[in-house]
Amino acid sequence: MALHDALSASRFLIARNPNASRQLLVEMGWCPLDAAALFVLQYCRRELESGRHHVCPGVLMEKGKGYRLVFGACVDCLSKAGRYDGVRAKLERDTLAEAIQQVG
Repeated sequence: MALHDALSASRFLIARNPNASRQLLVEMGWCPLDAAALFVLQYCRRELESGRHHVCPGVLMEKGKGYRLVFGACVDCLSKAGRYDGVRAKLERDTLAEAIQQVG
């Protein structure tokens, strides 16, 4: 469910703001999979930082756990593609983990 929602929202955001995807794909030379992973990652981060998917601070509901799994898969995808180095990937994960602990 979280993956479906993240993909749907990302498609909507890309259609609504094509300049962001154009910049990644054309100007920066990213492949479509990498760009999609970045948009989905950003959506999952926003959802998890919103507190809507928490039982209490630091404890996610099932959908929140799904968003966290999708977020991790996107970080892995970007790392394997060379878009994120190890430091950036760790920073993304640590920042999200901290936000999950504080929000809810």
